[in-house]
Amino acid sequence: MITGNDFIESYIKWFREGVSFSDKNGYTEITTPFVDSHNDMIQIYVQQDGNSLLLSDDGWTIGDLRASGVDLRNSKRRLILNRIVNRFGIGVDGDELVVKAGMSTFPQKKHSLIQAMLSVSDLMAMSGSRVPGVFSDNVFSYLQSKRIWGSRDIQLQGKSGLSHKFDILIPKTNDSPETIIQAVNNPNKNAVQLTLFEWTDIHVQRDDDSRLFVFLNDSRSDISASVINAFEEYEIDTFPWKDRDRIVEKFSA
Repeated sequence: MITGNDFIESYIKWFREGVSFSDKNGYTEITTPFVDSHNDMIQIYVQQDGNSLLLSDDGWTIGDLRASGVDLRNSKRRLILNRIVNRFGIGVDGDELVVKAGMSTFPQKKHSLIQAMLSVSDLMAMSGSRVPGVFSDNVFSYLQSKRIWGSRDIQLQGKSGLSHKFDILIPKTNDSPETIIQAVNNPNKNAVQLTLFEWTDIHVQRDDDSRLFVFLNDSRSDISASVINAFEEYEIDTFPWKDRDRIVEKFSA
């Protein structure tokens, strides 16, 4: 039987084998196994700055949004962008997503930058004049309307030593175990891999009955069966947004 530890090791092996490095004019280009909306490998750039390392996406993420018609001069879009980068501890310098690190914090900062790049890329759905709400906001508001109370933007440390961000944490009660909720706006392979790694990494540190529920945004397209199956393999309940009411019974006494 595959255990959480097996998955963590498998993920780390997949990531290590999928990463390549190239030295270019004073900085290092890191190609990751994650893919962008064009199915190209996501790249980050590292430059030494004294005793620190400066990590950057070289302006690719925001530049790609602009090229796709996402006008970040819109105040609501800019507010959403700032919320995303602040959540992961990432800065914005012009169009670049940037973060500083030391050698000891490099793995965490790299992880956070990749998470931020993937989340910012999800703003692609905001091309055109209409600016929809943030999916995690919709999930949180829905849970409150059903009197399911929790805390937002929780950071939990995993066995790997990395810290992971989760959208909502609902404390354990006499009637239900601790429940962690992740709202996946773009349910693709990247999102599945990251969510499964983050969950298995922290799950070994939580109570045995702690559980993860994943909300999947199906407002733009149907959810692939492979996405649902991947979560089910790890006994994670999924709730497509159109089927969100099904979660209420999970908290019924």
